[in-house]
Amino acid sequence: MIWLYNIILLIAIVVSSPYWIVNLLFSGTWRTGFRQRLGFNLPLQLKPTIWLHAASVGEVKIAAALVKKIRQRRIPLPVIVSVITPAGFEQAKVQLAGRAEVVFAPLDLSFTVSRFIKKMNPAVLGIIETELWPNLIAVAAQRGVKIILLNGRLSDKSYPVYQKYQFLFRTLLQRLDYACVQTEEDKERFMTLGLREGLITVSSSIKYDFEVELAIPLETIRKEFQLQDSAVVWVAGSTRKGEEAILIEAYQIIKEQVPGLKLVLAPRHIERVREIEKLLTENKVTYFLTSKIKKNSASFECLVIDRRGELLKAYAIAEVVFVGGSLVDFGGQNILEPAALAKAVVFGPYMGNFKESAGDLLKQSAVVQVKNLTELIERVEFLLTHQESARQMGILAQQSLTRKKGAVDKNIEAMERLLAV
Repeated sequence: MIWLYNIILLIAIVVSSPYWIVNLLFSGTWRTGFRQRLGFNLPLQLKPTIWLHAASVGEVKIAAALVKKIRQRRIPLPVIVSVITPAGFEQAKVQLAGRAEVVFAPLDLSFTVSRFIKKMNPAVLGIIETELWPNLIAVAAQRGVKIILLNGRLSDKSYPVYQKYQFLFRTLLQRLDYACVQTEEDKERFMTLGLREGLITVSSSIKYDFEVELAIPLETIRKEFQLQDSAVVWVAGSTRKGEEAILIEAYQIIKEQVPGLKLVLAPRHIERVREIEKLLTENKVTYFLTSKIKKNSASFECLVIDRRGELLKAYAIAEVVFVGGSLVDFGGQNILEPAALAKAVVFGPYMGNFKESAGDLLKQSAVVQVKNLTELIERVEFLLTHQESARQMGILAQQSLTRKKGAVDKNIEAMERLLAV
């Protein structure tokens, strides 16, 4: 059925060609990566390589953990990491500098994938999470590349889509040589779609293995953010459209009971900062952008993170963390980073993308889930005014994550077995 996919893809390219042309003419980032997306301007690899394929920033973090383990185990092959988005490319260049070659992934056209493989010379292709592109898999299999799914998952939202097009994905999954997936539920779903039982194992999530460390002292971060010693910090991380208004309303009520309370808003997409500034102004909440705050800045109630790389610093100084994408139905965002920092974590009812980790922590009373604004106010206010309870909850979450480490080793061991065949 790959021919049907290619016909549909060709039609989609023709229809969307004005969008591509405009971006190529006016976006420097698009021009920089476009030749590589077509399989040109790639460094020729004479030795066989390990090719890890990621989508964006989240998958790049997983790729970085895998590359680190590959180097520790002294696997004697160069590593290529391909990414799709410009943000992912930027992140990969920083995180993988000196450890892997970072390139833009080829467009999912048979001739671009073929050209890419010819230049990159992969012995094995590691597809991270759910990047199951039909031509990518089909051409790699035809050229004898071993294909493994790493940290595989099928979310509640994506699984029905794969079921709908099972006639296509069954063929693709049968071309995989092995799969490491996060949960038993993921295993059942992949097997239902066509992956054979003997070729799949449950390895847990690599995100449990992430090293969440900050070399910067907390006092330095507080000074950078112009926070007084008396400031009590509530961080709302990776927020999505529709959540900031709820959080601002909650803040205005909670601050009456928590003197010195500061709200730190970190939108999932930096491009939405102007929209958030407008909301804060309309609600008469004084604020600064972290990029513009200076020593001796005037008093403020809210900080808005408008630069990449600052969320972890904000989590580190928080008394309580709310993780976004969960009060509105975006499937939630990563709760593991603040939990790894032993923070009291609160999130909303929509956590489909992180169902396993959220469920495990909820069973141990190591995090708090709220249904609506009223519950959000009640639980956040309680944690802010009972800091020992918040501290104990954070420690419990951190200990829980430590017990689930080991997925990176299991994924790399499976890849090594393929390389040895």
